[in-house]
Parts: sequence; C-alpha cells; structure tokens
Amino acid sequence: MSDSFFKKLGDILKRDVSTILSADSMKKIGAFVNTDVSDVVGDAKASKILHQIEKRPDQIDQYVQLADIYTSLEKVDKAADIYIGLAQKQMDLNNSSQATFFLNMGMKVYPGHGPLNMLSADMDLRMGRYSDAPPKYRKAVRYFISKAVCVNLYVAFC
Repeated sequence: MSDSFFKKLGDILKRDVSTILSADSMKKIGAFVNTDVSDVVGDAKASKILHQIEKRPDQIDQYVQLADIYTSLEKVDKAADIYIGLAQKQMDLNNSSQATFFLNMGMKVYPGHGPLNMLSADMDLRMGRYSDAPPKYRKAVRYFISKAVCVNLYVAFC
C-alpha cells in the first residue's frame, strides 16, 4: 500500500467525529450498537484539550474547558480534581480570591466531594469565614465515611 493511503487514513482518524456525523446520526449509531456515542465524542474532545494543555500548561481556560467536558460526560470526580488542582495552584501563588473562585466552581459541579469540601473549608478558615467552614467539614466527613464503608463492604464480600 502506498504512503498516500496511510496519510489519508491518518487524516480521517484525526478528524473530530462531531464534524463528520450529525447529532441525530450519532444517536442512531449509539442506539444500534447499544452504546452512547456522545461519550466517545466527549473523550475525543477531552483528549484534544489534554493535548493543548501539554503544549501550553499555563492556559487556565483549557483546564476549565476540560472540567466542563468531564462534567457533561458525568465524570464529576475528574472535574472536581481539576478544580482542586486549579485552586491549589492559585493558593501557591497567594491568590486566595481566585482559589476560592475555582473551589466554588468545583462545588457547583460536585457539592458532596470530600477533598473539595475540605479544601474549601480550609480556605474559609484562612480567610476568616469561620462560620462557613463547619458544614463543609461535615460534608467532607460524610464523603470519606461513605468511601470507607464502600471499601469495607467490597473487602468483606469479595
């Protein structure tokens, strides 16, 4: 086979699926194979943004876009982790207002996320908002207890 065949094949594989198929076509294909093609398209979009982040890791908006994609794919754990990372970076730069902004964005995506609530409560204490911290710590404790119960049940019955 010639090199032009592989070049054409490579060009086809690099295309975004959403530019080739309409939304209606993707739903029909998804119903046919008993899977949701939007997850594949979302993963392709996430992969594209991850590639852009590798090129320019200082672009915060790329991280926010990635978190939005994960949220739309109902992968809220990954989205929350991104917001925690963004908040931590802002805390390292002593930019507490921006860190709080990213923590609040994460809390909107996954209000019950333990590490997010714990970091947000810590930030509340640093900023002197003492009355805001206890409910967040309670949410964090509930999260970690539920994770521990799941792990214990898994170990006990598997």
